[in-house]
Amino acid sequence: MTALGLVAAGAAPGWAAPAPALDPAGRGAALIADLFWWLAVGSAAVWLPAVGFLLYCLWPPRRPVEPQVEKQIVADGRVVLPTVLLAVLVGNALPPLTGLVDAPPVVEAADLRVRVSGEQSVVFDSA
Repeated sequence: MTALGLVAAGAAPGWAAPAPALDPAGRGAALIADLFWWLAVGSAAVWLPAVGFLLYCLWPPRRPVEPQVEKQIVADGRVVLPTVLLAVLVGNALPPLTGLVDAPPVVEAADLRVRVSGEQSVVFDSA
């Protein structure tokens, strides 16, 4: 057995343990972890077509493309697809996050006290 085989055999049991950074501990952490994975997949869904569009544009053309078709590809690939994907992601991501923050306590008006302090400075005009 080579030295590399010995190192791999010694490290293999450690690979079976879950990574603590990816194992959320608690309801809020699990919610944020789910949100992270959804946004990671959504950003890949925006990024991959953008890179594909870039490669399509850099590839030598085989036949001329109609200007109207070219404008439609640009509009769909650069405007419509990212806007729709991001709207869906944000629309689905924000409502669950409201459960992470507790509502502020209700305070009676008689319990409110506001203390204000200030200073006044005078600026002399030397004109």
